[in-house]
Amino acid sequence: MLPGRPRDSDIESRTIKATQELLIDYIPENITIDAIAKRAKIAKTTIYRRYDSKKDIVLAALIHMKSLDLSNLPFIDLNETIDIIADRFLEQYNNKTARAMLSVLFRTLNVDDEIAQLYFQNHELLQIKAFAQVISHFDIKTDALALSDLLLHYAMGVFLMESISQTPAVLKKGLHRLIALYH
Repeated sequence: MLPGRPRDSDIESRTIKATQELLIDYIPENITIDAIAKRAKIAKTTIYRRYDSKKDIVLAALIHMKSLDLSNLPFIDLNETIDIIADRFLEQYNNKTARAMLSVLFRTLNVDDEIAQLYFQNHELLQIKAFAQVISHFDIKTDALALSDLLLHYAMGVFLMESISQTPAVLKKGLHRLIALYH
């Protein structure tokens, strides 16, 4: 097989970034592939080679903005583990840009049922299950999946409702209170 033209490794990131930027000002139905391509400074055909539809691009942009690292956590003390997870949340979301992107995420999911369903199936449910696996290492009095769902949604609510300066204390205090109810 003859070597083809090398793939530009940052095309995907430029496409996702352009889509995220457009989602700040527009709902998905008002975003076009042309607009994404123009903002990303790539050809429409390049986008169509990588994505089947505009919904796939929007979904990729939404998934990219809300992934949480749950790797390398200690399983000795639940409160210590929750503090580490809270610190990771804070590092990732406790800034103006990330908060704007969370608002975009929730607004987009509220206006497009199909994207919301795909997002839940392809990402959010996986994040909840991953969090539940962490929690299941500890002795809790409830379903780990339900508790994980509650904790993740509580954390997102804190980031959307509290000021940047108040978020660390409110987040950790609230997570520990919720854990205390079920531990």
